[in-house]
Parts: sequence; C-alpha cells; structure tokens
Amino acid sequence: MDTRSNHDGIDDIAQFTRRRWLKHMFGLAMTSGLLSRATAFAQTAPATAPTTRPDPSADWANLDYDKRRMSATKLTVVRDIRYTDVHAERGVGDLFLSQGEPSGFPVLMIHGGGWNALTKESIEPFAKLFAAIGRTVFSINYRLLDHGPWPACLDDCIAAARYILDGKLGDHGQRTPTKILIVGASSGGHLAMMTGLALPGDRVEAIVSLAGPSMMDFPDGSSSAHLKSTAMRNKFFGTTEAPSKAQIDAISPAYCVTAGAPALYCIHSRNDQLVKISHSQKAVEAWQRVGAKGVLHAFNGPGNAHGLWDSEDRAVRQPVGDVVQALGEILRALQS
Repeated sequence: MDTRSNHDGIDDIAQFTRRRWLKHMFGLAMTSGLLSRATAFAQTAPATAPTTRPDPSADWANLDYDKRRMSATKLTVVRDIRYTDVHAERGVGDLFLSQGEPSGFPVLMIHGGGWNALTKESIEPFAKLFAAIGRTVFSINYRLLDHGPWPACLDDCIAAARYILDGKLGDHGQRTPTKILIVGASSGGHLAMMTGLALPGDRVEAIVSLAGPSMMDFPDGSSSAHLKSTAMRNKFFGTTEAPSKAQIDAISPAYCVTAGAPALYCIHSRNDQLVKISHSQKAVEAWQRVGAKGVLHAFNGPGNAHGLWDSEDRAVRQPVGDVVQALGEILRALQS
C-alpha cells in the first residue's frame, strides 16, 4: 500500500533537520535557517476545520479548581500509545478524550524537565484541562538527552505530530485532522516552538509556550548555572566541541523563525528567574518581525521559577489561576 501522503513535507523537513545537524557536527557552514527550507517542503492542507461546539473555552477561565477536577474525572484516558519505535520506553503518548464530539483541533502536548528529566505525567493537569473543554490531547514522552543528543528529542516530537496528522489516532475513534495545536511547558515550550517551526505552517493551528526558552545562549542568564554550563552544552549536542553561533541560532526559536511561521502564544511569569520572561518577549518580537502573530500573556507567578503551579507537590498540583485564564483567552482568540 502506498504510504505517501500530503504529509511528505514533514518527512522531508525531519530529514533536512537531521542532515543540518550532522553537518554542524562536522563543522560545515550553514547556508539557511530552519524555516527557509521547511517552507519549500510545505504541503497545502485542506482548510476544513473539525466540528466545534459553541465557544466552550468561554467558561474555562471561570472554572475553579474543584470544578476542573470534577470535569477531569469524566475523561477517557488511553495510556501509552506507541507513536514511534525508535525507543521502547520514550516513544509513547497518552490520549485524553472528552465526552461527545471533539471541539477544535487536537493538541500535541510536550512536557518539560530540562530536556533530560520528567515524563508526560508531569504535565497531565494541563492535558486534562484541555480535554475537559473538548480538545483531544496527545501528551507524549520523548527521548531525553540521556537517550541521545539533539535533535533526538525534536525528531520524536515531529514524529508524534506526524502520527496525529496522518490520522493514526483513528484506531481510537479520532478523525484525521488538518491541523494540530502544539503546547509545551519549560523545555517542552522550547520543543513546542521548534516542532511548530519544523512543520508546514498550514498544519499548525498555533504554538503555546509556557515559560519556554527561546534563546539557547541564555543571554540574560538563569538562576540555574547548569543551563549555560559546558557540561550542559556537551550533553545537549553530544560533543565536547564548543557549539558555533550558527548551531545555537538554529536551535533558538527567537533567532531562527522566518516568514510563514504559525502563530505563537507565550505565557510567562514576570518573576521567573530560571527561564526569564525575556525569552518569551524576544520570541514574540521575533515572530512579529517576520509578519507572524506573536502574543505574550505575562503574569506574576508564585516563586522565582516558572510559577505555573499552585503547589510543588506533583501529585496534587494544579495550574495557577492566571495561567488557566491566559489559556482560556488564547483558545477564544483561536476560535474567533
């Protein structure tokens, strides 16, 4: 059976991404940015949107935590669906389904953890929030740096996006979508941005980055010295050689975005010293410079880290109200 489809551009882009990084490893010069090649491979997707219910996100920002938890208990969750065979433990995702007809495009959700920690369970409260208002959510694991250097984690995120866009969730009653919404937190926000830039722009409804790093040289510093350390750079790139400026630029969404990028919505605490709000500010400015939509939702989060959660206890924590409200506003903007 012929498996070629209008998603072939995604395969070409993934192959191009890997070739580009192999060239970097051998010290070859880069001649173009990520999206300048990506747009050459982009395919035209059908413009038809899935059936939607009337603006379900309008009520989302007004839900209190107890009601959100009650909504979450009505969800169907299918665990550990394999989207790639590259890695036995990491190439899986959880599917979150609400009752009734899906509302809006499906969500690819990407967890954080400094590119080398945590799992899809760490971002599950966000997956349940999106599912509670009718979005189908595919929340994934991906290879960490311990499993392979860059671009292994990006390759997996692209593979998961392709899995959704190719209709592979049809075995679970899901229609083949024309677009996906990509959402990630912390390093998952970085991967969400990079995944969105690697896909054809017309296949991505938008990117939502929650405290995601957009400048991998961390020019404004970080409360974590590790993020700028030689050990981290070596781990990230899988080499003891110092990365070139071109390499850093090519993994920094704020530096490599080009025309045709999907809309970017950033949510970031002004108090974040781990990934400073300048990452979201510069990303939004960069998107706007190339004629793409970029929007920043800033808030005063608790503590001096990301401030996304109401507790440090992962077993009980929920997103803080300001983040929930920002997400509700983003969904309303997408449906307007």
